[in-house]
Amino acid sequence: MKAIMVLFYVMMLTIIASVSMVNGSPGKDDYVNPKEQLGYDILEKLRQKP
Repeated sequence: MKAIMVLFYVMMLTIIASVSMVNGSPGKDDYVNPKEQLGYDILEKLRQKP
């Protein structure tokens, strides 16, 4: 089960990275892409699980 979580985590990171590159510079903190924010929220929930 843990392996699935790790795989999912890595996939999400890859998706977020590609979305950031498509949107332009990752330094734009004033505007957050909703899809990107959703990805970060999911990652946070995964991190909080023991």
